[in-house]
Amino acid sequence: MSEIRLLVIRGPHLELLGKRKPFEKEPTSEVVDQALQQAFGNVATLKTIKGPSEAALVEQLQRQLPGVTHALVSLGALAPTAYVLREILELNGISYAEVFVASMPRTEQLRKLSVFREGAVAQVMGPAGAVFLQAAEKLLGKASQPLKLVPSGVPIRTPPKAAPAAPVKKTLGRAAPQGASANAPPAKTLGRRSEPRAAPPISSSARGVTRAIVRQQIANRLSGKISASELATWGREQWLAVERGGATEAGQRETLAEALQALALSVAPGGQLSDPELLDLMARMG
Repeated sequence: MSEIRLLVIRGPHLELLGKRKPFEKEPTSEVVDQALQQAFGNVATLKTIKGPSEAALVEQLQRQLPGVTHALVSLGALAPTAYVLREILELNGISYAEVFVASMPRTEQLRKLSVFREGAVAQVMGPAGAVFLQAAEKLLGKASQPLKLVPSGVPIRTPPKAAPAAPVKKTLGRAAPQGASANAPPAKTLGRRSEPRAAPPISSSARGVTRAIVRQQIANRLSGKISASELATWGREQWLAVERGGATEAGQRETLAEALQALALSVAPGGQLSDPELLDLMARMG
């Protein structure tokens, strides 16, 4: 499979995220890009362009060509009129998904009027810290199968191969003596005692993700049973399940989505959670 080169295209005012009211609770664009790199760096090369006008974006996009294969387009107020930019993407065979940050003005109206709507693989709207990850999942998930999308640097856990069955020893009609395996000499360990591995991250219960599961997973992180990267990977997987409509504890979907988003971003620079912050999040889970 050819290399995937993902270009994030941001229009005006998105630089205000995480810096000014009413967007101060949103992660900055830099934090979002770090999260994208962590989540999809193993299948795609990531670059970003931004500008206050379509002309500025077109000029930067032209400099990136050829080479771009996929794009996340988040133009906000420019979405209903950016015909030239759309034509560049289509003429160069660039597959794209469109992103709308819900906290920006007139988002729903702009989404319906966007010139990218018909040609996009997906059109996704939501909070800034989650919507770019969700859009990339929809866009690159189609292009990268069967590769598993995990944060960069975190190994993909695969089940160990089963040991080959020992050949059956012929006995010429005589049964093997009972208890023979019990008398076998113990395996040598070169002075190191084999210890059981810490419990792996827990999965959702039959009724979906719950506050109790989130509390337990944070407790596992604080006690050293899992690493920060494992916690972030688990948070991202659970958050994506919730965003796709997966089951959650009754009446807690919004609270759980917010907490899982924070955990998913917790390994990205600017999004790390200290132990006191993890304890505070744990307390908010009731």
